[in-house]
Amino acid sequence: MASLYDRFILPRFLACACSASPIMRQRQKIVPKATGKVLELGIGLGLNLAFYDPDKVEIEFMWSDSVAEMLRTLLNAEKPNDTGPPALHDPTGPAGAADMSGPA
Repeated sequence: MASLYDRFILPRFLACACSASPIMRQRQKIVPKATGKVLELGIGLGLNLAFYDPDKVEIEFMWSDSVAEMLRTLLNAEKPNDTGPPALHDPTGPAGAADMSGPA
């Protein structure tokens, strides 16, 4: 079982650090240019996902159980107002993309 730090503090700290304005501006400029199959290694908190054009890419990703737990924590705490990222395919098995949609 993850510690309270891992479950509640670390995800929010990473979200804040990785979503700083200069970094997000670079994501916004570069990520939409992707086409074809995209393999997200070390997907982290999935901050690139909102910038992919779902008509141009098919996203595959790999993540660890700890990253999946961080994403679940953030998704449960912050419900985005947009339509969300494009459809995802997890080549490691069925536990990936389905877990991103809501509580475990």
